[in-house]
Amino acid sequence: MACSVDDFTINRNLKNEFYFTIKKDKELLPIVIDPSDTFRLILYDIHTDNIEIILDSSAPNENGEIIVSDYVNGQIKVTMNETMTSALKKERGSREERYYLKPTYKMIIEANTASNGILNPKIDRVFVD
Repeated sequence: MACSVDDFTINRNLKNEFYFTIKKDKELLPIVIDPSDTFRLILYDIHTDNIEIILDSSAPNENGEIIVSDYVNGQIKVTMNETMTSALKKERGSREERYYLKPTYKMIIEANTASNGILNPKIDRVFVD
């Protein structure tokens, strides 16, 4: 699965819900998700490369959850609770530079699927606003 998102923004102190479509390798068609498929979202600190948050489809926790929203069209829904988003670091540029957002995290979604094997799409620049 190729990732077509270069920049990704998480809203701090709010519940965030994102939908991702899992697609077949080298195709535009989504996979059909099997009930045995598993998904993990891992958020890394971009400066230290330490794992900050893990969300797992098989084990929801106080940070959020990953559920399959549409099996046929290959969609998963990632929910990040306020507990998680309020703990995230936010960085901004200086006043002279109009307080632009700086990326603080990178995100990897580990997908282990029956129809397409293991996929690891990555978003290199995750911002917190």
